Amino acid sequence: MKDLKIKNIKRLGVSFLAGAILVAGTVKAANALSKINPEVKDNYFCDLYENNLSFTPNNNEVWYSVTDGGTLEPTISTKDNCILVRASRNNHFSNVNWVQGKLDEMGIPWDKAYMTYSQTKSNKTPKELNFAIKGTLTIDFNLNSNSSYLTPEKNPERTLKLTCKDVILAQGHNGNGNNWWVFNNTVSRSHSLTCTDTKGAVIPVYLRPAYATDKLVISLEDR
Repeated sequence: MKDLKIKNIKRLGVSFLAGAILVAGTVKAANALSKINPEVKDNYFCDLYENNLSFTPNNNEVWYSVTDGGTLEPTISTKDNCILVRASRNNHFSNVNWVQGKLDEMGIPWDKAYMTYSQTKSNKTPKELNFAIKGTLTIDFNLNSNSSYLTPEKNPERTLKLTCKDVILAQGHNGNGNNWWVFNNTVSRSHSLTCTDTKGAVIPVYLRPAYATDKLVISLEDR
């Protein structure tokens, strides 16, 4: 009987140890997974004048980059006139490498980039980015844009829809929060994007800081 009790105690000890190892391993794996697959979050890209923005991915190529190990493809929609990107948010150099590769394919140097919080175009390469997407940016201008282009004489409908192709939106991080970078082969020293209207006319769009990390000023006038 005594030997049987000892054997049972030993078995319980082994079971307890195995259970502890299993729990520890599960916690460790969960922690590792949380680092590899960060929580998906809402990320807004907006215009201060509340012009309606939308974004269509370039589905004929790999159109996004999230931190290594992120398995969820970002989802893109429009909400409250903003582009809403639901994606994992975790600064990593691999997203910078992806953007650099796309820029190289299009022959775009880093100095043709615009950062929403910066007062001027930034020539500095970000060391890390949360994520990046590539596609077509569409802008529906409204009457609040206060642009001479939308006067009744020039535009009787008082509406204007512009399409800007091969735009890369990338979210970074600085001391003010999560800031946005805009990359395109037409971004110039005047911070302009070359877009087209529904009739095919080429129209420049100017980007200016809005002093908010999720917003910038999109205007038809360089002012």
